[in-house]
Amino acid sequence: MADAAGKMQQVLELLSKFSLNSLDSEWTKSVIDADFTEVGDLPSNFEEHHFSTNLSGLFSAVNNSFRHWVDLLPNLTDDNHRMSNSTLTTEDDDDRLHTRFWTELSDDLKKLMTLLFYYCYRGQRYDAREAEREFGIQAASLYFLVLCVPGSNAFRVFHPVMYRKCMETMRLATKLQVGAASPKKGRHSTTARASQRRHQEDQMNTEAEEEEESEATMLTPSEATKLVRSLNVLLHDFLRLTVRFSLKHSPESLDETISILIEVSCSETNNAAGIFVERHGPATTTALAYNSYCSLQSLCCTIHGQKKKIVLLIMKHILHNILMVPRGLSDLSGRSLNVIREHSQIFVKYILMQVKEEAYDGVYILIQHLCLQVPDKAEFRQKAAQSVVEILRFLPTHLYVRLIKWFFKFSHNEKAGHRLFMLEVISKMLGEVERSAEGSQKNLEEVVQPRRLSTDTEYQENENSDEEQVEGENSFCAVPVDHPVEIPHDRKLLSHKFLLSIIFSRCRDSAASVRSKALTLLAECTLSTNRTIMLAMQQIFVNNKPLMFTTPHITSNNINLESPVQENEEVEEEELKFPNASLVVSMLRRRALDDKVTVRKSALQVLENLMKLHNDMLTHQNLAVSFHGCHVTLVQM
Repeated sequence: MADAAGKMQQVLELLSKFSLNSLDSEWTKSVIDADFTEVGDLPSNFEEHHFSTNLSGLFSAVNNSFRHWVDLLPNLTDDNHRMSNSTLTTEDDDDRLHTRFWTELSDDLKKLMTLLFYYCYRGQRYDAREAEREFGIQAASLYFLVLCVPGSNAFRVFHPVMYRKCMETMRLATKLQVGAASPKKGRHSTTARASQRRHQEDQMNTEAEEEEESEATMLTPSEATKLVRSLNVLLHDFLRLTVRFSLKHSPESLDETISILIEVSCSETNNAAGIFVERHGPATTTALAYNSYCSLQSLCCTIHGQKKKIVLLIMKHILHNILMVPRGLSDLSGRSLNVIREHSQIFVKYILMQVKEEAYDGVYILIQHLCLQVPDKAEFRQKAAQSVVEILRFLPTHLYVRLIKWFFKFSHNEKAGHRLFMLEVISKMLGEVERSAEGSQKNLEEVVQPRRLSTDTEYQENENSDEEQVEGENSFCAVPVDHPVEIPHDRKLLSHKFLLSIIFSRCRDSAASVRSKALTLLAECTLSTNRTIMLAMQQIFVNNKPLMFTTPHITSNNINLESPVQENEEVEEEELKFPNASLVVSMLRRRALDDKVTVRKSALQVLENLMKLHNDMLTHQNLAVSFHGCHVTLVQM
């Protein structure tokens, strides 16, 4: 208690050196009346008063003293424990100490806030000098530290606009491109890529940057190092705030905070994995990214609101990083964007590990948005599909099944680009280890540790309850499809065979790009070494049973390839009836004579693989079709 009182007194003495009583009241009133949106120059008499004052040293001294005191204050999450294990006298003494601090500061509190706002405002301008940027960072730190003291709400220290201005100080890392080796180098060579990125961001309704922000200020190496070091200190002070001050009653501020922290994480563009496993120097951009992720993790606490909603906000803002279209960073190279994508998805998996059940809905919706918003370019589709599959590895089985059901519906989406992306995801999923209904996948148990595993009966009940829980506008259950489609009740959704059935259905898609992609995947399946896929191919082309199947949403159709289903719901998964060889080969012959060259080439590749693998496929008709298809392709080329 005596130690805390001494540190508090030291803080008050250092704050008095700002001579806030000499700050013009009219100037303070004008800033407050403007609701902390604009500020004029400091009154001349106040500047003259501090002409010989070492303001940087004063800021450093008061911030350091504040940190020593704040570190003695209890975390908000420890309040109940503290009250149950402390004496009433100690609690009263603490309360009196905090009350004394606010009472002594109350007369100058508004002047202190306006002064801090002034320095934050000046430090964020593009024409700011190095000293002004440093004052702005130190002022933001001091504001965060003042908020940490119990009772700050009662004295209305928190102001949403003022708080946002202090948070925006962290954006200096991205605005000044301190994470890029040469911000201007290669600007002309990347004009097309930058234009493409900006166009994609416009399509996703992101806010365009202001014109003055398009040209980043060049920093010398020493200036960049000093700026990064100061921003890391600011992030440490914000971490102190996250465990001692609640943002629950200001959801807009929480949303803005998460957005800014994710922007700061984009400072690391060289080493994704190193962020989470190595020690970082205080003046490195890697430390900036690490501290921003630590702050995001710290915000996933009940003192700031429901964990589910907080995780959902994080997923909303981190989505653009995983899609490789981070806001405001359209000029970064493809390699840098990929690094940002990698450490962003690592953090998503870390959130799953730490928050567990309360993170499931947020990650579920994140994956749906990845599927819906991926840019229509091959490179972006491949990277986004890889991210989806890597996140899927860490999901519990019941959530994995929910997504598989959604994937099935999404593979029938009315937009060809969405169907094409779903095939990209399926191609990655086929390379993964097949899951079991018991959720015995090793990395799932060790990393995510889902709730108690269920029996088969319980598992089916959980599936139904999960479907009911996610119905709503955020679940994207009702995706627009090209025709009514339902998942057969007897399907074992965890099997790779179910994924193969989707590939077969897309071989007759109305869009040539989708047909070609499906046939390419089928060609890869014929050469696959995966046991499940090999057995499925053998079942079709070796056993060659002349079996027919029906499709539930098309009446009187017994050979449709949309979704092979069992007529007998009692049949086990191992007896899943795929289309027989004659039907598949007939389809391939039609595709080999398709009017689109990419489709023909893919179909011919499947036929060639089959003829190499199975002698029964070496028929005159198949050879004739292959020859004719190759001839047509060569003529058109």
